[in-house]
Amino acid sequence: MPSWNDAAGGGPDQRSGDPSVSQEWEAAGPVGGSSRVQAALSRILAYGLWGGIGLALVLGLVNCAGPRNAASLPPAADPEPPPPVAPPGGCAELVVSAWLAGDTELLAGVPGVPRSGAEPGRRQATRTYTAGVTPGAAGDTWGYLVGADVQVLDGEAQQWRPAGSQFFAVTMVRSTSGGCQGWRPAALPAQVPAPQLAGDAADQQTPYEVSLPTSGTELSGTLQAFFAGMLAGGAGGGGLERYVAPGVVIPPLSPPPYQEVSISELRAPGEPAEPVPADGTLVQLLVTVATDQDDLPLVYPVTVGVRGGRWEVVALDPLVSSPVGAAPRSTNGD
Repeated sequence: MPSWNDAAGGGPDQRSGDPSVSQEWEAAGPVGGSSRVQAALSRILAYGLWGGIGLALVLGLVNCAGPRNAASLPPAADPEPPPPVAPPGGCAELVVSAWLAGDTELLAGVPGVPRSGAEPGRRQATRTYTAGVTPGAAGDTWGYLVGADVQVLDGEAQQWRPAGSQFFAVTMVRSTSGGCQGWRPAALPAQVPAPQLAGDAADQQTPYEVSLPTSGTELSGTLQAFFAGMLAGGAGGGGLERYVAPGVVIPPLSPPPYQEVSISELRAPGEPAEPVPADGTLVQLLVTVATDQDDLPLVYPVTVGVRGGRWEVVALDPLVSSPVGAAPRSTNGD
């Protein structure tokens, strides 16, 4: 009966009678199996090698992107404490008002109040205001400079007469119970000199070093008409538009607080090169305006410019010697 190898078209059994062929097959069988195992192991080793390389790259990226070692980080700075908040200045003002009125009942328990009391009603504060605040070292003590408009009672005429502005120093400390919103005066007020608003002589230097004519020039005429229109409603029967740069809106005061105003002083950082410089020129001025209602004048920092061969007001500056803004566009017409 034919074998399975015969049905398949022959095989090693057909040549089984040849001893050399049989020996070759016996020798090649194990070698072929070993080669296949070695190929599989090579692939496994290759996969493992590439996997190790990939893992090393991933770990390297994680190490670079992750937080640094805590030992290498600089020590964190302690957060700065928030600035202390001053207690209400109205409490110190209340102390001054009570002291001026001799109100020993309101000031009861404050160190320095005489046991015999004081005659009330000889002085009074028509207005009080906090002019300065100084914190103590621990934040539980505050010093106040309180100003007061004081009136005194004339005993003979039985009328109140003004005694001017007076200033008092008041120290407020924290109160464990009661007080004014948790604060109490450490002692009665001390009357002190008024603060020097002008500062020292070295602080009184002004950037407006040059004095300019207050009348008889194109510049002074423009300013006189402008301030007359803004303060007294008398800009020559017209509005302020013709005295200001295009796009600038400066409304007049309504109702006008004055009937007459005049330029009493005009100062600039330097002397203009000519009465009416070239178009586009900007100049900062300090204009002093006298009125018919006030004993003291008004002082305005003003920026003026030249357009179309004439001066015009560019801005009422918010600050004395504030930076000059953009120059107005130069045109040949109004």
